[in-house]
Amino acid sequence: GMLGWDRWLLGLLLGLVYANAFEYITHRVLLHGTTGFLHQAHERHHKTWGREDEGLYVRFGPPVAVVLLFLGNGLPLALLDRLGAGIGGGALAAFVAYYALYEEFHWRIHLGCLPAWLAWMRQHHFAHHRGAPGTYNVLLPLWDLLLRSQSQTPNSKL
Repeated sequence: GMLGWDRWLLGLLLGLVYANAFEYITHRVLLHGTTGFLHQAHERHHKTWGREDEGLYVRFGPPVAVVLLFLGNGLPLALLDRLGAGIGGGALAAFVAYYALYEEFHWRIHLGCLPAWLAWMRQHHFAHHRGAPGTYNVLLPLWDLLLRSQSQTPNSKL
C-alpha cells in the first residue's frame, strides 16, 4: 500500500527523478508550448521579471491549480500501489517535498534571498528568462542537461 515501508526508499528516489522530469515537462510543454491559462499566467511571470510587482507572479498558480497538480500526480501513484508496486508512499512524499522546495527556491531566486552557494540556480533560471534554450528546470537542471541536444531552440520567446 501507500505506506509500505519495504519499498519506501525506492519510491523516494524514483519520486525525486519523476518530480524533476515533471517540472521540466510542465515548464517546457504546458507553460511554454501552449496558449492556455497556465501559459498566460506564466507569460505574466516573465513580463513582470525585474518589476516591482514581480513577487505577485512567482508562484506556480492559484490554489486550485496546485490541488489539481497533487491530485493528478497522487492518484496514479495510489493506483500503482493498488496494483502492487509499493512505491507510492515514498514517491508521493518525494513529489510533495520537491514541489515545496521548487516554490521556496523559485521565490528566493526572484526576490534575491537565495544563499550565495546557490547562485548557480539563479544564473540558470535567469538565463531561462533571457530566452536561453534548454533552461526549463528551476530547482535542479537534471533534465535540462539530459535533453540539451533536443532543446536547442526555445518553444517560446518568453
